[in-house]
Amino acid sequence: MKHGSKMKAWLLIFVMGSLLNPGCVTQKKIPPEQVLVLPQKYTEAGEYRQAIIAFNSAYRAHPGEKAILEAFVKCLERVRQSADQAFERKNYSLAEKAYSLLFENLSNFRDFQKLLSFSGKYLGGRIKDCRVGAAKERTRQALEAGEFHQALTEMQSLVRSYTGDTDVLASLVSLSQDIKRTADLSLAREDYVTAGKACYALWKDYPLLENTGAALPFSRLVLDDGIKACRVQLTRKGLEQYRKGNLTEAIFFWQGLLAFDPDNLEIKKAVETAAEQLKKIKK
Repeated sequence: MKHGSKMKAWLLIFVMGSLLNPGCVTQKKIPPEQVLVLPQKYTEAGEYRQAIIAFNSAYRAHPGEKAILEAFVKCLERVRQSADQAFERKNYSLAEKAYSLLFENLSNFRDFQKLLSFSGKYLGGRIKDCRVGAAKERTRQALEAGEFHQALTEMQSLVRSYTGDTDVLASLVSLSQDIKRTADLSLAREDYVTAGKACYALWKDYPLLENTGAALPFSRLVLDDGIKACRVQLTRKGLEQYRKGNLTEAIFFWQGLLAFDPDNLEIKKAVETAAEQLKKIKK
């Protein structure tokens, strides 16, 4: 009897203590504003990868908390907006990085996808646009520098990445036509170095271009004829200057020829001879 009374007394003390101090039985709920401190800090700092990780953790720990969900959605939209802005500035590398971050994390916000302004299909398309834009920008820079082979390499790499994409293939054909047009215009202006380099780049890459399925409006034979014409003209101009004693000018023309005919042993020897003679004169 005494033992039963003691148990009742202890039970009463425990119940009263629980009522007065609920924390000793259940964990105290953390306010949303406190949970959001870290993910929002990452967001404001532009550390979007860490922000998404922190928001996802908070959302999974508090699935019914509206404030956390709204903040999470706001963060994701901010990442998308930053990607769009970078794309508009043609900063394709930065834009692709942001779009890819969202794409990689699609599974983390699949259950509230309808609240977002973008989908996996949209992100995939934008990632492709970034890669195409970046390749075209590198191609443009290579063309401006007269690096025709490098320009073709950039575009062929893109075609391999998107096999069967008609738009990408059309870009490769357009680039090839631009290079051929440059060759023709340069030949008409008697800029045989540029014309020779353009023809040679197309001639060298012609088998690879054909393998992509590109329908080229010129043959390899036509390109070979263009290279021969440039070789003849630069050889002749170099000899004319050499016979006049203008060694620097002769070397200029012959080195221009070697830029697209690097295995021409006769011209290599001519350059070496003229260079040695020029050294003796300067002494």
